[in-house]
Amino acid sequence: MNGGTVFVKAISWGCGIGGGTPYMDVGGNSNNYTQTGGKVTAIGQNSPGLGGATGGMRMSSGSTDPHGGSVLGKILVSGGTLTATNSFSGAVPAIAPAIGGGETCYNH
Repeated sequence: MNGGTVFVKAISWGCGIGGGTPYMDVGGNSNNYTQTGGKVTAIGQNSPGLGGATGGMRMSSGSTDPHGGSVLGKILVSGGTLTATNSFSGAVPAIAPAIGGGETCYNH
């Protein structure tokens, strides 16, 4: 991001900016993010606003299937403004930072 204004909002366990969320698999990783200017607002629901995506659903809390969260690569912000948020909506609490890797989603 070098300039301008960007507003992104993702729902249903997806990131505003970053890795994608599969239905039944490991969350997608996000590579490096660099911002040298501009105004960026990234909103995620049940997943980071900026970062790796939430993993897919597990069929039970005792499942050993690899539906884990993901990681975020290097972040460099040398100018402009960056606002990232995460909100929760659903029956099972999601623990995800506003910026960072995504958690695992459990479907009990």
